[in-house]
Amino acid sequence: MLRILEFFMLSINKTVLLGNMAHDPEFRTFPSGDRIACFTVCTSEKWKDRATGELKERTEWHKVQARERHTVDYLDRFAQKGTRVYVEGILRTRKVPSNDGGPDRYFTEIDANIVSLENRLREGEQGQGHGHVAHGFDDAVGHFHIGQRVKERAAFFAKRSVKQFKGKA
Repeated sequence: MLRILEFFMLSINKTVLLGNMAHDPEFRTFPSGDRIACFTVCTSEKWKDRATGELKERTEWHKVQARERHTVDYLDRFAQKGTRVYVEGILRTRKVPSNDGGPDRYFTEIDANIVSLENRLREGEQGQGHGHVAHGFDDAVGHFHIGQRVKERAAFFAKRSVKQFKGKA
């Protein structure tokens, strides 16, 4: 009985995004030497308006932070504006106190655990890559590779979105 209660008390904080990088990632280095990558992912949703039959679109902009060393190095090497990106992470809300005594400001961001880029490389690095994923560094090959599990997850969420879209029509 206790196990059943533990299950119902469980909570999940998971975010999955598949979109495009809105700009080149920004990198910050802390006094400890740790680096962080900050970037924005743009996602779009399209639907047909029932009343008018007109095709509508809504775009969302999601702030993402990556803190893991291999992920930051990977983004520094391969990420650029317009690159198709898959992100898995958790939703975080930061509170920033106001300097002028006004109300505090809150920011919601995704703290990325997995970042995967599609086949885009920066200028001058052609011929080196495939799809890449920042949680699976392949030392033998010397580059990041996209795992089968990440591909399966992306396909699953894409199919689920299509089913939901068809259900709305």
